[in-house]
Amino acid sequence: MKKLFLLIALSFPFIVSAQQYSAQEQGLIDQIKICWDAWMEGVETNNPDIWYKKCPSMENASFWWTDEGAPQQNDWAKRNWDYVKDQNVGWIDMRPVIVRIWDDIGMIQFYGYWEIRTKDGSVITEFKRTEVFKKENDTWVLLGGQGTPSSSRDSEPYWER
Repeated sequence: MKKLFLLIALSFPFIVSAQQYSAQEQGLIDQIKICWDAWMEGVETNNPDIWYKKCPSMENASFWWTDEGAPQQNDWAKRNWDYVKDQNVGWIDMRPVIVRIWDDIGMIQFYGYWEIRTKDGSVITEFKRTEVFKKENDTWVLLGGQGTPSSSRDSEPYWER
């Protein structure tokens, strides 16, 4: 599947850019990849605590899926878990657009790509994401974020409830 994504990306060179990131910026990008890998590991083993352990977040972190009326507070990941745990989904890759670091605060805006396998085949969804982190003891800790499908069609079937 990653080969397919690469083929698609190479077909649209205007959206693929070779950016150079500082070690700190790359560390933030790597943390998001760790989080997404941990999410998938948790989904596959039906254990959301794997995600919480590998992707630490502030106790009052919030996340806003823009197809919902308001940001979710407190344990948003566990509530979201109920929506995705029975889906046949896998993350493909991410494409950072903007990475900013201010002292101990990091913000990243990126596209995230997921494959959803349905009875009719696979669908690749693209999400626009913004996530904000704070560095504590050399670890990026999630403060909150927002996720938006690139189009309403891209959100299906992943968000079917």
